[in-house]
Amino acid sequence: MVDNTIHDALTNRRSVRRFIDRAVPADVIRKIAEDAQWTPSWANAQPWKLYVATGDTAREIRRDYQSGSLPSEAELPSFRDEHWGIREQRNMGHWGQQLRGLLSSDAYQFGEGQKNLFNAPTIAVITISKDAPVWEILDAGAFEQSLLLSAYNQGVDTIVAVAFVAHASYLHKKLNIPDDEAVVMGIGMGYRGDDKINKFKSDRVPLDDILTIKD
Repeated sequence: MVDNTIHDALTNRRSVRRFIDRAVPADVIRKIAEDAQWTPSWANAQPWKLYVATGDTAREIRRDYQSGSLPSEAELPSFRDEHWGIREQRNMGHWGQQLRGLLSSDAYQFGEGQKNLFNAPTIAVITISKDAPVWEILDAGAFEQSLLLSAYNQGVDTIVAVAFVAHASYLHKKLNIPDDEAVVMGIGMGYRGDDKINKFKSDRVPLDDILTIKD
């Protein structure tokens, strides 16, 4: 008998862009992290570390980010500096059209959400060693995916966004992240509000566009 739990999480989990002011209990955060620890990695290197801000610390981070006074210092190149392929540009363009079609005159909510970190009551930051081989970013990405799926299983909503890690030096100080670690990924966690922007769910290209099976 096939267990549909993973299928459900993969197909029904979505990015939430406005959270309500409700804390994620510490024991739930620990359970999510415990599940994600089972993520496979190269030679079981387990290169990731996880820093989580809640309560007053998360509120202070949101306030300071929204002030616009922090220097922009991402420790990975921003997606804006990358040269995307034609296929990727087409998919992202379609995503943008879908989002604008849903929001219509409320499209400003997307930008506002970025500024206040989506009002996320819990902010999770993933780091890896600064001297790590490039390969470890793949392991960190797998760890991030495990966090998202475990969170969904715990009834916790999430969003991954570059906005969370746009001010790396600030995060190093605020979360006591050692200087030899690189801030690479950020996740907002919490519970969704009943906002139009939270009803958005992107689609996927046809399977045959990405899958090739050869006997």
